[in-house]
Amino acid sequence: KSFMEQRLYVQAEEKIKDCLQKDGNYLPALTTQSQLEYRKMDYQAAFDAASKALSINTYDAAANYYYALAALKLNKVVDAKDGLDIAAQSAEYRGPAFTQLSHIYFIGKEYSKAIDYAKKSIAFNQFNLDALQLLAVTYRKTNNLTGYQETIHTISQVDPLNHFTSFEKYFVQPTNDNKKLFLSALRNEMPVENCMELAIWYYRLGCLDEMKSLLSISPGGREIAIWKKYFSIQQNSSGPTHTLSSFPFREETADLIEQQMQTDNSWQLKYSLALIYQNKNNIGKAKELFIACGNEPTDPAFYAARSGLITTDAEADLGKAISLDKEQWRYQQMLAEYYLRHDQNQKALEIVENFYLSHTGNYIMGMLYARTLLATSQYQKCDALLSTLKIIPFEGATAGRVMYRESKLQQALAQMKAAQYKKALPFIKAAQLWPENLGSGKPYDEDIDTRLEDWMSYLCLQKINKKTEANEFLQRIIAFTPKIDNTVSNFFMANHLVTAWVLEKTKGSKDASDWLNKEEKKYPGNTIVQWCKAAFENKTPSMPEKIKDANANMLQALVELK
Repeated sequence: KSFMEQRLYVQAEEKIKDCLQKDGNYLPALTTQSQLEYRKMDYQAAFDAASKALSINTYDAAANYYYALAALKLNKVVDAKDGLDIAAQSAEYRGPAFTQLSHIYFIGKEYSKAIDYAKKSIAFNQFNLDALQLLAVTYRKTNNLTGYQETIHTISQVDPLNHFTSFEKYFVQPTNDNKKLFLSALRNEMPVENCMELAIWYYRLGCLDEMKSLLSISPGGREIAIWKKYFSIQQNSSGPTHTLSSFPFREETADLIEQQMQTDNSWQLKYSLALIYQNKNNIGKAKELFIACGNEPTDPAFYAARSGLITTDAEADLGKAISLDKEQWRYQQMLAEYYLRHDQNQKALEIVENFYLSHTGNYIMGMLYARTLLATSQYQKCDALLSTLKIIPFEGATAGRVMYRESKLQQALAQMKAAQYKKALPFIKAAQLWPENLGSGKPYDEDIDTRLEDWMSYLCLQKINKKTEANEFLQRIIAFTPKIDNTVSNFFMANHLVTAWVLEKTKGSKDASDWLNKEEKKYPGNTIVQWCKAAFENKTPSMPEKIKDANANMLQALVELK
């Protein structure tokens, strides 16, 4: 459910499969499976999953609703009506179910029923724009001028920025002034998407004249071009253009492309359809289409997209993308990250360094440059670079500060290895700062886990015979309270090893072992706790790759140093 709410459909599908393997008759999972299959445009699979759910509970609202949606795609109109009638008995699905029924009756030219169901939907939710728009179009089709104007006025009151009302004005009276009024209202960064969405809304209703009229005056874009070609709509050369092109993602566009591909074998159509299938998580069909394009495409974005889907040729595809557009930083970033994932750190460094030194204003590539410097153990150079970056603050913007901390602690560790303990202390102290230029604000002190830094400070102070100061750091470590507040933890799990070391020094090995055993029971199966326990028992294990991070890497180094 959480994955669905976050639109993480790949992860959601994996969990649903796991759930149904354990219980193939679990109703909520079957309903969600139907929803996912519908999104993948596998309408028969969606219908089958919903049908199985209904065999368990005929009156389940969600199952009936998705059963109806899938039935409509399969032209099973009677089944769709049955499902929507039952779904409408639930408050959760009443509004959309009545609206869908109104759609069905409108398409069937049963306008009186379309009006009735649209009104039912509006009575349940007076702000249902879909139902209000449908009611307005139905009034126009039935020449009910009063009802039409009243509904248009209501929509304007509910949503003053709604583009439907201004287009309807143009469609009824196609003057240049009304055309300018509609186009001037398209003020977001992707106006073509407003037009495309409204045009497809008309298309779903079978209102082809309205859809063609809208597309004929719309700004240009990749998806609109597909529709214009299919419906033989002339490009309006005097109309506005928009340079920011979007990628197609709508299932209605997929239907059109599949029909066009029967007579047109161009890579552009295959690529567009592949993108839609990939977005819908229908990966098998997407891969087939990407492979079928071969190396014919001249669009660098094609090779970047294919590299993420067909990873066996990712390096070659990303190289091709860069050769076609050397100034696009995203392709450079993707190739460098590919090398980092495959432990080819020097290659990653060469890619990023060459690009960043001529594009120093790009802080995202600057962060990646810092990351490659860390990966190639150039800690001092990384530290100097981070001091020049200005990372824009955003939610979760911690990467810059994490790299800063690691670069400082690695330099401290180098000094400790060289027995230069006094020189190590300033680096450890600096590691606990939160520079403003790195985009991350400092949390409250009690929410910062400094056990690693405190332990390194203790070791250095011990070596230079400042035992009183050293013991203060031991007390700070013991005083720290690891906690989880609303799923957010204030600690690095690997730092539990530090606490165990301190307990061993202050209370003895048994107390330290008992504490680790308690933590292991608190977090059963946690590989980091298991590693901490093994390291404490001097088994000196290598930390598993999947749990390595900056903090864990430092502790691994300290274990080896110890």
